[in-house]
Amino acid sequence: MSVMLLGVTASPPAHAHFLGRDSVDDGEIRYSESTVHDEPLATAILVWNSKRQVRIRPDNMWNVEDVKVSDASWPWSDACGQWEDSAGKDDIWINLDVYYPLSGHDKDACMTHEFGHALGLGHSFDGQLMKYGYGPGAVDTPRCHDMQDYNSLWGGLTAECLNGDPGTVPRPPSQVHLPPVGNPIDLVH
Repeated sequence: MSVMLLGVTASPPAHAHFLGRDSVDDGEIRYSESTVHDEPLATAILVWNSKRQVRIRPDNMWNVEDVKVSDASWPWSDACGQWEDSAGKDDIWINLDVYYPLSGHDKDACMTHEFGHALGLGHSFDGQLMKYGYGPGAVDTPRCHDMQDYNSLWGGLTAECLNGDPGTVPRPPSQVHLPPVGNPIDLVH
């Protein structure tokens, strides 16, 4: 007599763009920094902390540092930044050769994108914060698929993209199909 076991595995949602690793420790990311770009750093932290599932906070003597934000010079690279995971603390590197000439908006987009990687988000579609590659005028806040991926990883409100457009902001399922008032990002908790 033979017995055959059939394994069933759950597959990630169709919108999933995950790295399979992150800098999150016990529901938060504790960071330290040695960057001259305090405003984009503060903006990125504010953007991701507004999502509320994972908190990004400064490191202190009572916590373990999860990620360090540092400046680097890579004249051979066109990347504005890079997140690197390692056995101990992870790193977010800001490439000053690309970063310095950017507008304030684009610096915010780069820093927020790299913190998205620290949260475990992989590259996504054009029109999304987590899209692959970088160019002036990039999206500087999480968009529909970014938020679907974030919520799949960390819990929170599930939402559909309006009209299936990957560039739209998520709409809570209970919301009536009316145009959003004010900042549409505020509709997502």
